[in-house]
Amino acid sequence: MTDKEFRRLKRSQLIDIIYHLEKDLEEQKKQIEELQKQLDDRTIRIQKAGNIADAAVELNQLLETAQATADQYTGSVEAEVERIKAEAKKTAEEEAEQIKKTAKEEAEQIKKAAEEEAEQIRKAAKEETETQNTVEKTQDEEQKETDTENTQESVKNTQEGE
Repeated sequence: MTDKEFRRLKRSQLIDIIYHLEKDLEEQKKQIEELQKQLDDRTIRIQKAGNIADAAVELNQLLETAQATADQYTGSVEAEVERIKAEAKKTAEEEAEQIKKTAKEEAEQIKKAAEEEAEQIRKAAKEETETQNTVEKTQDEEQKETDTENTQESVKNTQEGE
């Protein structure tokens, strides 16, 4: 795994990886101890046998066993790394989808709130316009009444003056 990928993993995932690697390491140490014992045992046998050919055959078998064990361990570690990568990728994709979903929901809520606020502003502006129109109409009517009264008074004054 790359450093970036390790940094993106959660703490529990990292602990899980470390746990599995430690477990594998312990198994390998046990296998090494067993192989060392076998090697020691074979060394003793070789010394006792005194036969170089037998020793070569036994050593070859021991090396083949050690190589097979090492190959098996390497394969299991690589498989575990691939599994962890796949799991991390899946988790990251799920988290990304959840983030998108949450963001979309929040955007919808904000949009709805903005639309409601805009509607309230429109209603308030309409009411204010209607109120202003009513006030202006009332003022116009009062002005007309005043003008009519003034005109009547002027006519009356003019008639009296004649």
